Amino acid sequence: MTQMPFFNASEKAARRVTPIAWPARRISAAGAELSSRLASLLPDLKLELPSLGPLTLSLYHGDAPLYPAETLHLQCGDMRFTLAFARPLLEPLLAQHSLESELGALLADPGLAALVIEHLLTPLLERFEAASGHRIALTKLTPWKEGTSVDPSKAVVALRLDGPLWDGDTNCLLFSDDTNAPITLQNLIHAAPAGTSNPRARAAALNLSVRVSLQGPDLTMTQREAAKFQVGDGIFLPTGASLTDEMRLVFANRLAAPCETAPSEGGVRLIAPLFPLQKTRHEEPQMRGTDTEHDTDTDADTVPISELPVTLSVELDRCETTFHELEKMREGSIVPFNGDGDQTLRLLANGRAFAVGEMVAIEDEYGTIQHGIRILRFAAHPRETAPHRETDAS
Repeated sequence: MTQMPFFNASEKAARRVTPIAWPARRISAAGAELSSRLASLLPDLKLELPSLGPLTLSLYHGDAPLYPAETLHLQCGDMRFTLAFARPLLEPLLAQHSLESELGALLADPGLAALVIEHLLTPLLERFEAASGHRIALTKLTPWKEGTSVDPSKAVVALRLDGPLWDGDTNCLLFSDDTNAPITLQNLIHAAPAGTSNPRARAAALNLSVRVSLQGPDLTMTQREAAKFQVGDGIFLPTGASLTDEMRLVFANRLAAPCETAPSEGGVRLIAPLFPLQKTRHEEPQMRGTDTEHDTDTDADTVPISELPVTLSVELDRCETTFHELEKMREGSIVPFNGDGDQTLRLLANGRAFAVGEMVAIEDEYGTIQHGIRILRFAAHPRETAPHRETDAS
């Protein structure tokens, strides 16, 4: 938490600015679901495959352009996909079968190279065919051409593959121009048999909504300082600071996780597991019988109530998810936000509705610009500006 200087309504005219710039690109709901589903599955996904050996899959979050060593084109039913590998696939596959001498001829014939890879990967492809119900055919393998690169943000999914085939790991990007590609991949993920023993009540409960609050870093003040605020007053942020620093997602005001903006996914990405909010946002009570017992008793009698600290949380945006989605959230999961242009900030004091504000930029007499949060109105009722607070029923 950071102690902040304040400004009042008499300051020079403030210019309203955007607290968080959402990316222009949006992905479909199926694409967001696919990213979150993969994030929950892949950390534990280890395959033992003929020709590939033990293979571990994880999500790749890099933003730098990838210069593919080889690009593999394939057909799944009526849909076309492209796989871009950061390291060659054909050469190590041939080496495992003592066919290195055929490398030159195969690289000169893209169709034949794809056919050979399809033959060597038959056990793997048969698994996908059985799960999807579609015939999968590899159609062409093209080596890297100088100056050619691909953008990870445009991939349907970006993976990191770790196995003995490459003596380490390599990145792999899957592309498709078909808008149904995420749905097809989603069907592959859900193809595993699902248990049918869960009662209907649990299934219905998992579909209930959970409100999600996207919050910036906490600010601190005293109760006396908070009580002096007038409409138009505000709090300065430190020079160079942003409300997107130390962002976190708060679920039902009970669970939280740090997050970062995900420009290519149109939302935010969890960068650590969920944790109980009350264990990190509030100090543990001092246990009686410790060496500091007499100090805390004395402080309770001498510290004025007006000097007790108030934690001000800034809500940047909010959305809803389901308990079903919440159960699947892991580090790397994506939570999409609308970014619909409503840049009003909701201010919570010690977790309760306090005021509604906006992000402003104020220029002083020397031309220095500093950002802050200006209060537009105060909360007349706890439910007016804190819609994400949950009742026991939700």
